Amino acid sequence: FYIGGGYNNGVPTSNPFDGKLSELVVYTAIPSPLEQEKIQSYLGIKYGITKLSADNAGTGGQDERDYFASDGSVIWDFSANSGYNNIITGVGRGDNSGLSQIQSKNVSTNAAVTIDHSVAFASDRTFLMWGNNALTGSSADVPAGFDARSARVTRLDISGTPGNVDFTIDLAAAGIPETGNAADYRLFINSTSSFAVVDHTIAGGSLLGSELTFSG
Repeated sequence: FYIGGGYNNGVPTSNPFDGKLSELVVYTAIPSPLEQEKIQSYLGIKYGITKLSADNAGTGGQDERDYFASDGSVIWDFSANSGYNNIITGVGRGDNSGLSQIQSKNVSTNAAVTIDHSVAFASDRTFLMWGNNALTGSSADVPAGFDARSARVTRLDISGTPGNVDFTIDLAAAGIPETGNAADYRLFINSTSSFAVVDHTIAGGSLLGSELTFSG
């Protein structure tokens, strides 16, 4: 077969592809709908590209908009994460697909979050996936004593036990005012969409340019 072009009676076809390919996956048979989504999930996680599959009514209970591990288990549930299916990104380990992604930031120009595990994940089928609500600007929905927060909320979906990660947000990309002082910022972690009361308030971030990192 030919990659990026072809031949017709020994003559190259017009307009061949002249560029770079990150990866080429070749199969000896047509993948099933589920196998196709496993492939798309693998590539999406590896290269920080949000998967754009549409749900296929013909496959019954399988939702092609989900992200799947190589064993078919769902690692990002599109319906359960309704409202947060924007700029979906992930890190994780899938031995059957040869995936070991320890750091990622989505390629979207609107992406602001980087998550870094720093070392290989200890166990197979361990994933940390995230997406956001696509909101911009600020919100006054904050605990007492705080001025405001970014209206953009990042939601995480965890499979297995990934352990500690570093969470970095690009303040400029997220539209968050920059004070130049890391002590002015906190990371809110919460189990609900309201932030008047939060489960965890994390201090101790570090600033490098416009990137604010909370380690561990």
